[in-house]
Amino acid sequence: MIEGLAQVPSTVGDNLLIKATASGIVFLKDGRYRSRYTGNKYSAVDINGNLWLKASELRRRIKGPSVRGKTKKEAPVETEAGKYLDRSEPQISANLSTIEGEFSPHINNYSTKQPREYFVNKKEVRQRLLGFINTQAGKKELYFWTVTFPMGTSDDQAFKMYNNWLTQLRQRGMLKNYLWVAERQGEKSTIGNTTIHFHIAIPHRMSVQRANQLMKGILKGAAKKGLIPASVYACNRYNGVDIAKNRTTRRVVNFAIKKGSRALVTYLTKYVTKNDVGFPHLAWYGSRGYSSIFTGVTFTIPEFRRNGLYGRLDASKKLEGEFFVFVPWFGEPPEKLMRHLYELNSFIQSQLN
Repeated sequence: MIEGLAQVPSTVGDNLLIKATASGIVFLKDGRYRSRYTGNKYSAVDINGNLWLKASELRRRIKGPSVRGKTKKEAPVETEAGKYLDRSEPQISANLSTIEGEFSPHINNYSTKQPREYFVNKKEVRQRLLGFINTQAGKKELYFWTVTFPMGTSDDQAFKMYNNWLTQLRQRGMLKNYLWVAERQGEKSTIGNTTIHFHIAIPHRMSVQRANQLMKGILKGAAKKGLIPASVYACNRYNGVDIAKNRTTRRVVNFAIKKGSRALVTYLTKYVTKNDVGFPHLAWYGSRGYSSIFTGVTFTIPEFRRNGLYGRLDASKKLEGEFFVFVPWFGEPPEKLMRHLYELNSFIQSQLN
């Protein structure tokens, strides 16, 4: 059990300076974390440790009565993670376990001066993938797919066809939760010089044949309208949707199990860590299931010491920046940390399903 997480410290001497995730810890040299839990785009935990499935409800509660004098009073949620989170009546404070004004994946804010570029948030992607695997109950599954388009397809058209494909998969009940990242083909990285393709992580089985047939239909429709540099005949023979397989056995790789863990690290390194290219549209996106994961817990220094987590760090591999120090775990992340996040995230996922 992780101790001392019932309230978010507010005194100067008890600043939240350490964030622990599945990868390791980040220690802030300057400043402090404003929230006890990080990563979740939709939920929040107030200063007493109460879980609110909708952060917007907690924000309304804090703001108090509306202009018309009416305020909908919502209650925090009773959760299976209650043994970690205090259930007392929430104190009204702006010190939430969520950051207001977080970037919404559904909003594109374009500058009037120059087009906006989007980049893959490597840390976020890695933590969400690992966090989602940790939350899965029973058989753990995670499969990686690659979606490509005929060479020379424009960025705008590639994104449109890709979103169309995702929509059709959801409508047919073939896809629910997923996380994808965009990548450029070839060696060039300047926008417009190479064709975009996508890597998508899906935590369940999906028919490769059906997924390909749907994409072929989308490609042929675009070819008939002259929107892509390919003929209808070529599109009908094009297999642009593929699932990652073992190079030797040619069997589909389940990256969530122990045998696939090394392959998962390789995938993250190859397709995420080295992805420094800017895109005219979102460079990555996670469905609600992935976006509703708390990926990190913050601690004061005394709390971190009290929980015995210092002894799990591999100081020989620490990375130091101007404002922070990152130290990875020695081997697997601490069981108590992963169990704590599992209890919290499992309840949230059960409410979404």
